[in-house]
Amino acid sequence: GGGRLRSFSRILDEVSGALAKGIVPGQNLSIRTDDNTEVKVRKDYVAAFVDESDEDAPGVLFGEQGPDRPKFVVSSRVFQGANFSGVQELETRFYRLNKEAYSFADIGNTTNSDIVVLSFHDAYGGREITINGTGPIDITIPLSTNALSRNSGGRRSCRYFDVEAQAWSTTGCLVHEIRELSTLCRCTHLTAFSTAFSESDSIEIDEGSVNDSDDKL
Repeated sequence: GGGRLRSFSRILDEVSGALAKGIVPGQNLSIRTDDNTEVKVRKDYVAAFVDESDEDAPGVLFGEQGPDRPKFVVSSRVFQGANFSGVQELETRFYRLNKEAYSFADIGNTTNSDIVVLSFHDAYGGREITINGTGPIDITIPLSTNALSRNSGGRRSCRYFDVEAQAWSTTGCLVHEIRELSTLCRCTHLTAFSTAFSESDSIEIDEGSVNDSDDKL
């Protein structure tokens, strides 16, 4: 249940924190476990992400390169927010987990993807930096192999894990683009994310975009 997830999260946090201590700005490390849990740790200077001259820049990519691979593209406006005041070196932690890690919250077994997680930390001390509403964050979440066989073009929803409620929620996350092999979600904060098939007509589609082509980032 939720207690097991918190214990698992602490282990991931310790592993990623230990990895981060061995790198300097401009470097990254990654590991993959037998259960397909992936951990990527990166360290950068915050100043490298701030581009006040181009507010329309697509953002900074964290995660995996290539079409339909799991990734976060974070708007440069996020790094101009007050939460980064005084932070010189930024540590980022990207996780890709099997959906079974959150099975206790998967009511009706509707999750159709792995779980992807991104968090920002001050490299000095490891304090997590809260991101909420400072700029758009685009998240590419691939459909799972089993979901691909069930995908009949139905509606999808983008969800984040609400830690307090210990449940999935769609608040603050919209489906930005529906693709054949993945879903592009647009959210306003960072945490754990997944997608689900939905039969509801109330799921919001940002800009009504449906596209079967590969993403380019």
